Amino acid sequence: MPAGVTLASIAAVLVPVGLITVVLRQLPFSFVKWMKDSQFFSLLGMMMPVGVMTILVVYTVHGQTGAPGASGRLSSAWL
Repeated sequence: MPAGVTLASIAAVLVPVGLITVVLRQLPFSFVKWMKDSQFFSLLGMMMPVGVMTILVVYTVHGQTGAPGASGRLSSAWL
């Protein structure tokens, strides 16, 4: 370990980071009970998969337009 870094100082950083990570990952599952009958979340559940896939395709195709040999790959990406 570098000079001035102790096991206690590493633990003082890693333990809170780990706890915060676990709590933040648990929060969505805790709110499912409250939001189960929400019309807003039903709409999100229906619209988000299509929106996310559209954004990923546009991002990928746009990112490949300047790449060498991209013309053949771009035409196959739209099929």
